[in-house]
Amino acid sequence: MAATETSICNLALQILGAQRITSLSQDHKNARAVAACYEHLRDVELEKHTWNFARAQAIPALSGTTPDFNYAYAFDLPTDFLRLILPANNQCDWQIYGSQLLTNEGSVIYVEYIRKITDPNAFPPTFIAALAAKIAEFTCEEITQSTGKTARAQGRYAEAITLAKKNNAIQRVPIEAAEDTWLSTRRS
Repeated sequence: MAATETSICNLALQILGAQRITSLSQDHKNARAVAACYEHLRDVELEKHTWNFARAQAIPALSGTTPDFNYAYAFDLPTDFLRLILPANNQCDWQIYGSQLLTNEGSVIYVEYIRKITDPNAFPPTFIAALAAKIAEFTCEEITQSTGKTARAQGRYAEAITLAKKNNAIQRVPIEAAEDTWLSTRRS
C-alpha cells in the first residue's frame, strides 16, 4: 500500500483511538489537528537525525553577492535543504547564514545535507511509524483531552524512533576514523 500524508495521520489517530479521516482537508476536528502540524513535524523529524533516505549531495551555486562577514564566498543552499551534514572538506571554516553557506574555501564546494522530502513513499516504514507516533503525541491533548493517552503516545514515539534509528544505522557502513597521532606515536 502506498504511503500518503493521510495514511500517516490515520496511523497517528489510530494510536490515539480517535476517528480516522479521509483527507487532511476534511472539515473535521481530527483532520484540522493533524493537518496543522504534519508538515512541520515531518521536517523536524527529518532534520533531527542523519537519515540515509534523506541524505543528498550537491555542489551549491556561488552566490552573486559577497558576504559582509569574514568570508570570501557565499553559496546558495539547495531549495530542499534542511540541515548540513558537512561540507566535503570538513576541515574548512564555514557558517550557515540564512539560505547560504559562507566560507573562505575556493569558488566550488561540495556539501552533504539532509533534504526535505515531501513524498511519503520515500519514507521507510519505521520512519513512518515514528512520524505517526510524534503526530499522535503532538495532537493528543487537542483530540482526546487525555493526559494518559499523551504519555502512551510519548512511549510509542520513543520505541518507534529507537527502532527507526537502529534500522538506519544498520544500513550504513561505519566510517573508520583516522588513527590519532598520539596513539600511533605510542605504538612506535
